[in-house]
Amino acid sequence: MKNIIWEITMEEKNNKEKIAEESVQSNENTVAEEANNKELEINKEETTVEQESAEAEKIVETAEQKEAAESTKEVATQEDSEQKQTAKKKDSKSEESEPEEKENGRYKVIAKLEPNLWTYGSPVLFEKGTLERDQVSNINRLSLIFTNIYEEKEIRDLYITIYADDGEGNVEQINHSYLAMGQEYLASKGKAAKITIKNENAVKFIIKIDRVVFVDGSVWTKKDAVLESAGEMEDVEVFAQAKTKDYEDNYISGMEEVQKDDSASIGNGIEILKRIAWYKNSKELIKTAHKKYDIAVKNEERKQASENRRANRQKDVKKKYMTATKLDLVKVEDWGLFTDTTKPIIIAGPCSAESEQQVFETAKGLKAAGVEVLRAGIWKPRTRPNCFEGVGSEGLVWMKRVQRELGMKISTEVANVKHVYEALKAGVDMLWIGARTSANPFAMQEIADALKGTDIPVLVKNPVNPDVELWIGALERLNMAGLKKIGVIHRGFSAYVKSKYRNVPQWQLPIEIKRRFPDMLMICDPSHISGKREYIQEVSQQAMDLGFDGLIIESHICPEIALSDAAQQVTPTSLREILGKLIIRDIDSENIEYKENIDELRAQIDDIDNDILELLTRRMKVSDEIGKYKKQNNITILQPGRWDKILEKVFVKGAEMGLDNEFLEKVFKAIHQASIDRQTKVMNE
Repeated sequence: MKNIIWEITMEEKNNKEKIAEESVQSNENTVAEEANNKELEINKEETTVEQESAEAEKIVETAEQKEAAESTKEVATQEDSEQKQTAKKKDSKSEESEPEEKENGRYKVIAKLEPNLWTYGSPVLFEKGTLERDQVSNINRLSLIFTNIYEEKEIRDLYITIYADDGEGNVEQINHSYLAMGQEYLASKGKAAKITIKNENAVKFIIKIDRVVFVDGSVWTKKDAVLESAGEMEDVEVFAQAKTKDYEDNYISGMEEVQKDDSASIGNGIEILKRIAWYKNSKELIKTAHKKYDIAVKNEERKQASENRRANRQKDVKKKYMTATKLDLVKVEDWGLFTDTTKPIIIAGPCSAESEQQVFETAKGLKAAGVEVLRAGIWKPRTRPNCFEGVGSEGLVWMKRVQRELGMKISTEVANVKHVYEALKAGVDMLWIGARTSANPFAMQEIADALKGTDIPVLVKNPVNPDVELWIGALERLNMAGLKKIGVIHRGFSAYVKSKYRNVPQWQLPIEIKRRFPDMLMICDPSHISGKREYIQEVSQQAMDLGFDGLIIESHICPEIALSDAAQQVTPTSLREILGKLIIRDIDSENIEYKENIDELRAQIDDIDNDILELLTRRMKVSDEIGKYKKQNNITILQPGRWDKILEKVFVKGAEMGLDNEFLEKVFKAIHQASIDRQTKVMNE
């Protein structure tokens, strides 16, 4: 190791250096004196030689003196080196024993930091640290011992941040810097670099490296470089060698990536090299790679622009046969149907009108519960024949009695032109269109034509299958016929996979409808989503939490004997209990603290979304590369075994992170399908 462990005590260092210099000077004087004595002895011996050869002997003597002087110098240098090594060992032992010595002196060690603190890529390792109490001033100070583990460069400056936590929510932040440090000792040139801790109750210390500046001017930095324990280690040098190899591996990996031609690989290489920007010529490589990256991006943008032009030409052709989605709507407050339009708007009544008594008694119970609009099925579209399909137009007479005697509004479902004429003739206040009908464009167009010229409110249930565009298409047909009092009913979607609900909610679809049409009245049908009355409460609450305007709930005076959907109907009394338990939340708040906090959290979400988009872009570009290799080697796009491995790995990792398997499967299925689509495109190029 080129760099020696540094103890933050400058006075001690200066003393050590002075002692070492005095020792070296003393050794040099001793060696010189011995050499002079030896020369005198040689001279005495040479005087016994014949006088005639004196001149020659003097020449020899001179040569020998030079040789002896050089030999003396080498001995002195060697001894000097040995003495320095001995001095360093003594210093090291002194440093190691210092905490114990301080116990009996002015400074008492009250805590020791976790040893070997490090963060990936850092050239600096903090071997240990102690928290000392000045028993005179009662001031705490932190003493740190660290070393440069990167052998190829000297460190000049080190900037750190220390967070001292007393465990009660009080955290002191200390910014500290070690400036103009030398190679031999990583120490400051000023006063003793003991770090004062004002919070005398601090029991936990977090150290973060902000910046490391090398002698050559290069800088190592890392975002949020919080130090963590590197574990117990017997030899720091072995650790340093391993990390240096790691830097080298990253360097090679980054260099290989930036040598590729696509922007995704080059960008990845740049990010790798940024982590070790201080290593070798990484900075120069990054500069060159940025230029190459810009060129690659421009080429890819030109290619994408060409593809977009082709796609736009195709869209222009389709536009001739499509009408822009823009609905002319009247807000529910102006419908003249509900006295109170504050959330939740409630529509309730039996699945089917079965008898006059059943309709009237149910309606009386619902009015007592505060319901203004009665719903009842007159014509019932059933999945299979020979089931109860409603009483027909006779039921409209029973509902008219409710309208007349109880002052309630009445509504029913229509599925064809005949139903429309009968309902309008009976003076029904509101209509709704069922899931099976909304999925049929021909039926929807006929109903829209039959309603042309009227002003009756119409609610449209979602199609049986999850198709937003088909749902919107039904709304457009009514709107184009002149109807403006239009709303939607979310009743869930049919699914092959069984769940606890009768129909899967798939809340994202009605949310998409609300996004496109903010003024659209949105009603939830928890009865048909649940399929069982015990789930109606939770589904209703979820709808309210998602901002739905109201609920349409099936209610029967005696649900157990209902001729249709008995399991999902509730009594008027049970309905009142359900409504009483609902928590209605505000859309927004004027609370300043709320706005500040929610804005901050939303900003975090936005940043994370950007990261997700960048990662998805990189993934898709890698998928393109895979597609190219498959094409070159005549390999099929779909690899079932590979897909199974991806899901298995995702589920295991997701479980560790607390993520639901169903959610993960949906996300990665979408990503996998997108990858297949891109590889298919590559195959067909």
